[in-house]
Amino acid sequence: MNKARSFWQTIFSQVGFFWLVLLGFIAVSVTESVDFFIRAIVHNVADCALGYAVAGTVDLLSIVFLLARLNASRIADRRGEWLSLLGVVVCAGVSAFANVATAVQTYDASQFANIPAWMQAASPFLALVFPAMIIFTSLIADHVGDLNPQRADSIEKYRMKEQKKVDLLRVRLEIECELASVRREMAALHSKPSKKQQHTLATLQAQHDTQIRELASEVESLKMVLTPTMEPDTDKLETIPQTAVKTVPRKGDTMALRAVREAVKHDPEIKPAELAKKAQISTGYASKLKTRVLTETQVATV
Repeated sequence: MNKARSFWQTIFSQVGFFWLVLLGFIAVSVTESVDFFIRAIVHNVADCALGYAVAGTVDLLSIVFLLARLNASRIADRRGEWLSLLGVVVCAGVSAFANVATAVQTYDASQFANIPAWMQAASPFLALVFPAMIIFTSLIADHVGDLNPQRADSIEKYRMKEQKKVDLLRVRLEIECELASVRREMAALHSKPSKKQQHTLATLQAQHDTQIRELASEVESLKMVLTPTMEPDTDKLETIPQTAVKTVPRKGDTMALRAVREAVKHDPEIKPAELAKKAQISTGYASKLKTRVLTETQVATV
């Protein structure tokens, strides 16, 4: 008994009247547009049943988008609200086009011979009213409720309704904060390399620096070998003080060669590995430079 009473109270309430009116608009719209869908879209397939299905689906999609807009409005999702309204407009627009096409095609002005000519010309376009009402109904749907200022319980109902919106917004705020935190962590993860990646990058950088130094030393050595030197005329040489000889660098000298020469001067038995570390060159290149320096020393001694 209580369930039946609740059912009839819902049917004869403002919300129930709202849905009855909306379904009435949809029924008229489907009836008017179905002829267009049957002839132009589905071409009489399945004894016109498919045409009714298409027309009904287009209009019922408007209700789907209307409900989506109501849900988006309750949680202050403006983007979802506008997208849902766009869906209502598109569906209602398709239905309006089909309604007007059918009305213009089947309209017989002779049936309304007693009305003015402008009314006869405008009559078929009244089919636009029913899909347009679906759009307007969608816009005012969030303002429809069972709140009656003359009833004592309206204030409590309004308080409960608005408090539910507040609770939903608080939940959405918490979720948005969590999403923002996760997005920041993901951005930091992608922007900063891990410790293993940093170690790998440092190792590769050190290897590349060593290879670059070795290549630079090899290039300097090749330049020194390929640069032609003119043998001086010993008959025209003058005696040069030893201090002057020390201050004038030899032609073709490089930083690596000067470092090797200085190290060999202090320790002729120095190992190539230690020599390479002091000159910051490869061991093989250090060995070659040490051999050259020793050869120069022997020639100078002779």
